[in-house]
Amino acid sequence: MHSSTLLLARHLGVVRNGKTLLEDVSFALARGEIMAVVGPSGSGKTTLLRTINYLTPLTAGQIDVAGINLRPGLCERRHARVLARLRRTVGMVFQHYHLFPHFTVIENLVEAPVRVKGLAAQEARQQACSSLERLGIGHLAHLYPHQLSGGEQQRVALLRALLMDPELLLLDEPTSALDAANSAEVAHLLWEFADRGRAVLLVSHQSQLVAKLAHRIAILERGKLVALGPTKDIYPYGPAGAYLQHQTVSS
Repeated sequence: MHSSTLLLARHLGVVRNGKTLLEDVSFALARGEIMAVVGPSGSGKTTLLRTINYLTPLTAGQIDVAGINLRPGLCERRHARVLARLRRTVGMVFQHYHLFPHFTVIENLVEAPVRVKGLAAQEARQQACSSLERLGIGHLAHLYPHQLSGGEQQRVALLRALLMDPELLLLDEPTSALDAANSAEVAHLLWEFADRGRAVLLVSHQSQLVAKLAHRIAILERGKLVALGPTKDIYPYGPAGAYLQHQTVSS
């Protein structure tokens, strides 16, 4: 794996209950890069993210991420140390957020940095408060998830992942509940994250966001990678062209 390559996926295959979800998917992701995965519903986009974090096991192929090798046959009990290292290295924000319902916003944000990374509680709280203020939601610090809107939960979930400072961030529809202004602020956070030598792999149906944010785009159809290239080549006419292209792919 080249020194600037953070993620290398080779001939990935996933079969569940006799159904092929991914078939012979190969790509690389470099440090400093943001890549978007697009395609119709059911094409394997979320499965791809879950496979990279080994929440959905591989059936075929290999993944190398930051020096961690993933292959078929790993299991949570026998390979617990490898998978724990993987999940400290790779952050993931699910489409449904998965905030701890019995924790306040600030408690959700500091739990992992303190317990997993060993950060001092006061430092973790300072970082969390600063991040909340950055996104204009500092006033939510002591509320519980059920008291937040979908967009507020989405931003808290993203901050929770970023505060662990992973090397690779996997995002499933990261701005689906956000308005244009908040989407732009999230985009700036992701650019800053990538600029520090990290990388982002995101799934999104928002083709205008993809056209503005991603360096490269991968298109999945029926579990197969049917196109991969620079954004300007996949969406050559900018956000408007991205919308039209995406509608064509999704039809």
